[in-house]
Amino acid sequence: MQIAPRAFAHIRLTVTGVDRSRAFYEDLFGLPVAFELPADADDKTREELSFLYGDVSCRLGDSLLGLRPVASDRFSEDRVGLDHAAAKQARRAPPRR
Repeated sequence: MQIAPRAFAHIRLTVTGVDRSRAFYEDLFGLPVAFELPADADDKTREELSFLYGDVSCRLGDSLLGLRPVASDRFSEDRVGLDHAAAKQARRAPPRR
């Protein structure tokens, strides 16, 4: 049986700095935050959003881009895991002058 996906439901990236990564995706790509655990969340809200594992999820069309924090780590392009994710742009913008 073949599975015929239409799109990604979500992609989660493990990052060393959620705030820095969030700013990157918000500022550069204009991705709005879809889910985030508020710092002052009560126990009920923390339970309801436990699937976030402390991450911030940004909306990318009909998909989500999750930014999951780690305590400490360094990037290595040779480590097993997600190498990159690409988003298709409608058309190429002319160069800025």
